[in-house]
Amino acid sequence: MYQFYARFPFQFRLSQWDFHIEDENKLKVDTFLGASKTDGEHLLIFGSLNTGKTSLGVGILNELSIRNNSCLYVSAIKMFNYFFKDEGDVLESHEIWNWKTADYVMIDDINPSEPIQDELISPKKLLSFIDTLKPENKENRALLKNKNIIWVLGNKQPKDIAHKDTWKKMLLDIGIEEHKIAKVNL
Repeated sequence: MYQFYARFPFQFRLSQWDFHIEDENKLKVDTFLGASKTDGEHLLIFGSLNTGKTSLGVGILNELSIRNNSCLYVSAIKMFNYFFKDEGDVLESHEIWNWKTADYVMIDDINPSEPIQDELISPKKLLSFIDTLKPENKENRALLKNKNIIWVLGNKQPKDIAHKDTWKKMLLDIGIEEHKIAKVNL
């Protein structure tokens, strides 16, 4: 049941993941897997096209679903729309949980990489969606701050540290503590 309602785009176990990952990043994944439902851990996954970003995120959520956690996979475009919906509008009749009530959420393709050359969604633009185009949406920020979230971002230049720091700064602006933000570069 937990896997069915997670709406994964495909079923995938971490044991099947065969992309390259540094040991320090494996530790960050293990830490995220060990987080309790209310820890508010955030995992930023960066990498170029075909580096396994989505597969890694789905694998993590699948493992958590097997452990009877409510997980939700959602594309960035759909998530942007969810930020603007009222509570009654978010939960559709066939859903048991949504982004507000799931224990773990994965937001995929926030900023796709190749063949897209330009950054489609900047951290500043995403924050404006979170705030529903108002100065600040405290409810959305509080929900995101206290939820365990995997943020899947593309990056044509995966070693660009300054670029990654702008996404981390956005999370800090939401109110997430720095020690609860981990970055994985594939």
